Amino acid sequence: MEEERKIEQLQTIEQGGRTCNEYVQEFKKVARGSGYEGRPLIEEFKRGLNRAIRRKLAEAKEPPTTIGECVRATRAEHSRRFLSLDYVIKYVTTHLQEIPQRIR
Repeated sequence: MEEERKIEQLQTIEQGGRTCNEYVQEFKKVARGSGYEGRPLIEEFKRGLNRAIRRKLAEAKEPPTTIGECVRATRAEHSRRFLSLDYVIKYVTTHLQEIPQRIR
């Protein structure tokens, strides 16, 4: 019974609006006791990731082959995306004062 419930949760869990770390923690909690391991576990992990991160993992020269590699690659990609967004926000807010008043 418990294993069936865990499998159902594992097959439906998604990152959604959560951070990478939040998704990883929830995934680990659900995966324990599911009976999943190896390739099936990796596939469920990737399936639940946000589409952009999932695409980057698929495009990698050396795609992750273990759940640990998958988690590390996901965290790295999430950090790159967050830092890029942070840079854009800083750049725009820093240069906003240079935009003529009539355009705003």
